Amino acid sequence: MFQTKKQLDRGSIASGVGLLAYLACLQFLAPMVVGYSVLVLALGIALWTEASILCYPAEKREADINYNNLWGQSAMTLLLLGCAAVVVRQLLGL
Repeated sequence: MFQTKKQLDRGSIASGVGLLAYLACLQFLAPMVVGYSVLVLALGIALWTEASILCYPAEKREADINYNNLWGQSAMTLLLLGCAAVVVRQLLGL
């Protein structure tokens, strides 16, 4: 788990860049394997960052975690989960 505010911030930024990279892969018709790989990587980073925020040490939580971190990362994780759900539906032909 991430243990410092700097690590959490970098995880949040990486999640956002991953979403943008996935959307760019879709827009520029990159091979689907590339788009799916970017999505899986971004989703993994987002879930790890979200878990780190939720399990952050209580003694440092007040100073390091604010609602922007919590809600922003939660929204990013939900967006990536939504993209992943759409991809799974497409792969299954639903």
